Amino acid sequence: MNNDEKQVLQEAYDSIGRLLSSQQGSASPPTGWVNLYAAVIGEGRQETSLIWMRYSAFLVAHSLLMQPLLRDWRLSTTAPPQLVPPTIVIPAAIAGLLLTMLWWFLNYAGWSNQNLKYTYAFRVQPPGVDPSWLPTNWWRDSDKRRPWGPIYWTAQACPMMMALAYCIFLGWGIYSLGASVNCAVLAALLAAAMAVSLTAWGCHRIDAFSKVLDHV
Repeated sequence: MNNDEKQVLQEAYDSIGRLLSSQQGSASPPTGWVNLYAAVIGEGRQETSLIWMRYSAFLVAHSLLMQPLLRDWRLSTTAPPQLVPPTIVIPAAIAGLLLTMLWWFLNYAGWSNQNLKYTYAFRVQPPGVDPSWLPTNWWRDSDKRRPWGPIYWTAQACPMMMALAYCIFLGWGIYSLGASVNCAVLAALLAAAMAVSLTAWGCHRIDAFSKVLDHV
C-alpha cells in the first residue's frame, strides 16, 4: 500500500469518525457508513469475478497445451498413433506445470484478497445494525481470511489434477529419451515435490502480505 492509498484510507476513516460523532443516537445507520460498507462489499465481489475470469482463461490455456500432448494416448484403429517427440513433451510438460503453479497461486491470492475485502467490510459495518445479520459476519475473525471451504478446494482440484497429468507427461518424456523407468518416476516425483514446495511458499508469502495490509 503506497502513501497515496494510505492517505485516502485515513481520510475515509476520519470522515466515518465525523459521521459517527454527528449522528450518535440516530435510529438509522448513517448514510456515509452504508455507502462505505456497500463500496467495500463491491470490491470483494469484483475480486470474485476476477477469480473466475482467470479460472476460465487458465482452462483455455491448458486445453490448448494438452492437445498436442494427448496425441500419445490416442489409439487409432486404422493407423498406429503418432507419438509426440520427447523434445516437445518435456518442455511442454514443464511449461504446463509452471502454468499450473501460477493458476493455484492466483486462485489463492484471489480468495485471500476477496476475504480481506470482506473483513474490511465487516469492520466498517453501519452502527446500530446487528452484525450477525450482515453477510460479512462470517469474516468477523481474522483467521477466516485464509482461503478455505468446499468451493475453494473444488476449484483448486482442477489445477491439482492438471499438475499430476503434467508430471506423468514429464516422466513419459524422460522415459522416451531412453531413461529407465526408475529415473522417469523419480523425475516426475521431484517435479511434483518442487511444484508443491514453491506453491506453498508463495501462498505463505501471500498470508504474510495480507497480515501486513491488515495492520496498515
